[in-house]
Parts: sequence; C-alpha cells; structure tokens
Amino acid sequence: MPALEEVACHVHKECYTTMLEARNDSGVRTWKRFLKSKKFMQAGLARPMYEPLLYSPLSTLRQSRADELSLFMDQAHYMYQNKRNQMTFEQYTYVTQLLFHHAPANVLIWGLGQDSNLWSTINRHGRTAFLENHEVWLNKMKENLPDAESHLYNYKLQFSNNVSNSERHMKKLLAEDKQAQHDDLYQKLPADLEDVKWDVILVDSPAYAKETRMESIWNSKRLKDNLLQHPGHIVHILVHDCERTIERMFSDEFLGRDPQSYTVVEGHRISDHESQMRHYMFRSVDNTYQDELKALRAKLQKSNL
Repeated sequence: MPALEEVACHVHKECYTTMLEARNDSGVRTWKRFLKSKKFMQAGLARPMYEPLLYSPLSTLRQSRADELSLFMDQAHYMYQNKRNQMTFEQYTYVTQLLFHHAPANVLIWGLGQDSNLWSTINRHGRTAFLENHEVWLNKMKENLPDAESHLYNYKLQFSNNVSNSERHMKKLLAEDKQAQHDDLYQKLPADLEDVKWDVILVDSPAYAKETRMESIWNSKRLKDNLLQHPGHIVHILVHDCERTIERMFSDEFLGRDPQSYTVVEGHRISDHESQMRHYMFRSVDNTYQDELKALRAKLQKSNL
C-alpha cells in the first residue's frame, strides 16, 4: 500500500486512515463503525474518500441505507482480498459508492467478471448490462449469474499477443482523421443497448490479448456524445488500468487529457502492482439556457448599434 502522501484524488488523510483501519479489520460491523466514526464526522466531508464522488454526507443517510452501504463496502473489501490482479481496494470502494449513490441507474460495463454480481446487486432496481468478448467465459458466467444481463461483443480490431504491435497500431489510429477513426473503431452495440440513456459506463475490457481497449474507449466516447444531446443529462465514464499506455493515451485523446477533467483513483493490487482508474463526468448543456443566452447576446448587440 502506498504512503498516504502518494494517494491521488485529494484524499482526506485522516478519513483515509480510518478507511485503512476498516480494510485491515473486515466485516459489515467495521464499515458501520467507519460510517459513524468521529474521524469521519469531524472531517465534514460530503465524500468519504475521493473529493469529486459523493453528493450528500453519509451521516445524513437513513440507518437502513447506511447499513446497506456497509454491506456493499464489505463485499467490495472481499473482492479486493480474494480476486487478485483486478481492482485495488480504493477502486472497488470507489465504484461501490458511485453506483450506490446513483442507483437505480442505467449502467453499461465493458467486461463480465467476478465482480459483476456486486455491481448488479448494488444497482438491482436499475439496469446493468455487460459486454463480454470471450464466448466460453460468457457462457460460464451466465451459469453462475443467470439473472445478469450479458451480451456477446466481438471486437473489430484484432492483434497478435504483442503489446508493442498494439501500441504501434494505436499511434496510427490517433494520427488518423475523425472519419478514418470512425471507420476503424465504430461498431454498433446490440439494438437494445445502443439508444439507452446510460448514466455510468465502466471500461474494464478487453484484457491485453488479441483485442485492446482502443475500441471500448472510443465507443464509450461515441455513446457519451450521443447522450449529451439530452438536456441536463450526466454521464460518468470510468476507465480502468490507465497506468497502461493504450488506456492512458486513448483516454487522453477521446475523453480528456487535462488532469482537472478527471479523477484518478489509484492504489496497489494484492500482487503489489500499481493500478490507476480514471473517472470522467460529463454534463450536457441545457438548450433552454443556451437559447436564453443567445437571445440576451442578440439584444445586447442590438442595443449597441
């Protein structure tokens, strides 16, 4: 685990220390104690771990809601401890809170994995859809999670199992004009997914193999652009494994490279490998406001004539 000074996202250190204590002593009761702890209350934060996340203090939650979140946080802790080389402790608890505070919501996840049941359960009154490219794994997971909505998605771009080859192709794609990128990367989602007003999109697939996340990141950006045509709509996009070149560079190009435009959630996996996840939040422009602004500008210009 990195030193507190090395933890990204403006973590409130005292509150984060309490989180670490909870991590070292797992259990629902521990999480309940954390949510009610003096350190947490004195912090006065609307967000218990990372500043841009939550919108209402957990201290204002009804007891039943606080108990429910405690249960989910404990499950996230279990995933961190028992599913090696996936998300870090910080990332699991971050995504858990994000989904909890937006549920019920429309959630699209690239990748079907061991943590899919947790995400589906948190958002059980909303819609959670998974896109998976490995058919054998998909069929196996359907047996384990028969109620999960999962779809087979075959990526257009195929490479040899060679990271440098993938990165060369990535640089070629980034150098192309928008139409060429569209031709190379565009692939329509299954019909019942394409036009959904997604609230949260999590990019956690494919793994480094014949396919890469160039396609899933670009298509998430395409979905986001379509969704932002709805006035007042907010879209959260999370991209996992941004410590890797392809994820980082494609996120920079298509979602935003300015560090002020995203939150970095980083930490170390059980295997001690560093991992970074980016959280982008996009808000559509209110057309009514824009129309009023245009009318005001026209009026001012006219008065200056």
